Amino acid sequence: MSAYTKKRWTEEELEAADLDHDRYMLFRSDHIEEPRWHHIAKFILMLPFVLLRILLVILTFALFCISAVFLRFILPDETMRQYLKSSVGIWNRALVTSAGFDLEVRGLENYHKAMEAAKENDAPILIMSNHVSALDPHAVAAALDTPFRAIVKKELFDFWFYSTIVRAVPCIGVDRSKRNGVIATLEKYFTEASADDYHVFIFPEGSTSNGNGLLKFKPGVFSLNQTVSLPICLEYQCPPHVSVALNKPTPLLDCIHAMWFMGASKTVVVNVLPHTQLGEEESAAEYADRVANQMAETLDVPYCQETSGSDAVFFFTALEHQYRKGLWPKQKRE
Repeated sequence: MSAYTKKRWTEEELEAADLDHDRYMLFRSDHIEEPRWHHIAKFILMLPFVLLRILLVILTFALFCISAVFLRFILPDETMRQYLKSSVGIWNRALVTSAGFDLEVRGLENYHKAMEAAKENDAPILIMSNHVSALDPHAVAAALDTPFRAIVKKELFDFWFYSTIVRAVPCIGVDRSKRNGVIATLEKYFTEASADDYHVFIFPEGSTSNGNGLLKFKPGVFSLNQTVSLPICLEYQCPPHVSVALNKPTPLLDCIHAMWFMGASKTVVVNVLPHTQLGEEESAAEYADRVANQMAETLDVPYCQETSGSDAVFFFTALEHQYRKGLWPKQKRE
């Protein structure tokens, strides 16, 4: 029984779960069908090679954060902005390379067209992408060669160490205790900011999948009027045995997956799509589905409109439990 099972669900609930095959294909991981000793063997074999890559990633990220924090104290705001704009692409390319990825960029001209549209509106761009791994924002920053503001919880601004980093990078703090905290913060930012300010980067899915489909887009951020949105499709071209999703049902599978993911030779393709905006008679939900379907068509994957978060963890946990008990029909594994 997994650690998640002990905390959240009974065996009866897991055995009664109806695991839809389409959703299984969206979240599936080949590791779940293997004996546990396979996981341990892979962990041991990959450990030395992947630890080196992890060390390089940590070192690269730490050097960027330290330099950004140090320069923030000695440089004027405008000079600091110019430093980030000129160096963020280099730092993020180094991080992507350290993680063992080749970077391929397509449709970069669409970003330049979005910049022109943003200047007409005198507002930043809302950059959005599908969410496949923790490397996603770094791949996008490296591809566009531009800094952007990420969304973080506002509590990070209350601690000196984290506050220094999130202000230097920089980030936007939101109050997650309020129902519309994120939307209110973004509306305020896009109203006050100009086209020369930092763009904003979000994941409209709100959680990761394995890259075989898109989760239901959260419509809140799509309600921002007159905002230029730039959809970006991330495709991790890995060997067939490597799944890029996390959210595994046990800490062991989480760890094994991350090691296996970084240990494989692979390419991340960043496909920049044409910019878009909310239509005059279009609701936020319709706009979200329109963008999602456009991205799904580009990636050649289904837009399954599934929920995410705790539901995905329950699905994984029930799937593992039913496999262990022999309850998952064999024909659905094929």
